[in-house]
Amino acid sequence: MESTLQLSNIDLIFTYMLTGEKGPSAKATSFVQNDILSPALDDAADLLSEYSKWLSSSNTREANLYLECFHERWNSLVSQEESGSSDRTELVNEGEKLSIKALDGFSATAAAKVFEEEIREVV
Repeated sequence: MESTLQLSNIDLIFTYMLTGEKGPSAKATSFVQNDILSPALDDAADLLSEYSKWLSSSNTREANLYLECFHERWNSLVSQEESGSSDRTELVNEGEKLSIKALDGFSATAAAKVFEEEIREVV
């Protein structure tokens, strides 16, 4: 993706230098939005979902292992009331919710416009 972004930047800079800002501006913004930002956002959402599932299962497995080891060694120190099962994945789920909220708030259109403005500043 980085090489795509770099090549796209070069094309956009030449477009602004050779033809001006009015006509190609909308085309360049559309290109950045449709060909770069939207697919990257979709990929990020897919990766986040996959990573969240893996992290949740990994943390649950690890928490169960620690709990098992603890009970094997010090079970007599903990009464049954104190050893109630709590939600061990609460923090993971909260982090997942915040990450999804951040991705939901991301606007490819707004990012494309900001990108266009920054190219104008450079050129």
